[in-house]
Amino acid sequence: MRRNSINSEGIKALAQNPSWENLLKLKLTINDAECAEALAQNTSWRSLLRLELTVDNVKCAKTLAQTISWVHPLKLELRHSSIDEETVKALAQNTSWVHLSVLDLSQSKIGGGGAKALAKNTSWINLSKLILTENNIDAEGAEALAQNKSWINLSELDLADNCIGTKGAITLSQNTSWVNLSKLELRNNDIYASGARALGQNTSWRKLSWINLSYNNIGSEGDWGLAQNTSWTNLAHLALIHNGIDADGARALAQNSSWSHLSLLCLLWNYIGPEGAKALAKNVSWINLSMLNLEGNNIGGEGAKGLAQNTSWAQLSRLDLKGNSIEPEDVERLLQNKSWKYLLRSQIMI
Repeated sequence: MRRNSINSEGIKALAQNPSWENLLKLKLTINDAECAEALAQNTSWRSLLRLELTVDNVKCAKTLAQTISWVHPLKLELRHSSIDEETVKALAQNTSWVHLSVLDLSQSKIGGGGAKALAKNTSWINLSKLILTENNIDAEGAEALAQNKSWINLSELDLADNCIGTKGAITLSQNTSWVNLSKLELRNNDIYASGARALGQNTSWRKLSWINLSYNNIGSEGDWGLAQNTSWTNLAHLALIHNGIDADGARALAQNSSWSHLSLLCLLWNYIGPEGAKALAKNVSWINLSMLNLEGNNIGGEGAKGLAQNTSWAQLSRLDLKGNSIEPEDVERLLQNKSWKYLLRSQIMI
């Protein structure tokens, strides 16, 4: 029912329909407490395979939290709303949504207290995706989440822009329950070098394939700590934008031999310089690397010449070197690399 202007009465009428016992999927946006109550009282849709709700206010969320009849897979979106700590506590106490798979509370107001309340939930054993972007959950909230042992099917966790700090990153790194975690979003959390080092020591997230640690000021020291990781053998996407990484940091990354599935490396707006570019080029283990972004790293022609010496990135198909003072002759040198058979002139960004 996407893009339909169904008013309160319409939604209530839908909810009261007793004949849709074989309804499989329903997607709605609700912003009226009476609508939420009507939906909550529906007991007919027991064949519902997927319910996707976008809820726009606190009253609706609190009403829905009391729902006991939705026993099938549920996707609940409460993003961009006024969901606060008290409302989250009500949601977290729900014990009937055992098939809840996606919970999106991004850009709300749950705070550290709300994160703690969520972490106490033991019923959502099928939760696979938890999005808490921009909620100011702080270090204590992150610590509580990390201690949850029920969400063993969690595969995606988004904690971007939450001020979890170094302490929060350290406690997250100690989690041993999320063995299915494949995507971790931690951009802009002020985790610094110590937080990055701790994450690099994690040995439980063996399925991790995507991690974003951009805007965390981890520096080369933190970068070095990450590079020591040997458990994330499925890592394919690594984003480290604007982290104060210099040539030593690039050198540390290049020495990692565990990330053979790495396909995208983004070092946008760091300080690796020509020496860092040369160090990266010596890497021999990223045999699946297809996209490399070094925009704004001041590598210059010397760095481009160093990159051109690489012989192991046979899958490389996009190279972003904008903001590096790269000249046309440098591009020609890069194009002469016989190992990069998939890299076309149009895919070299200067």
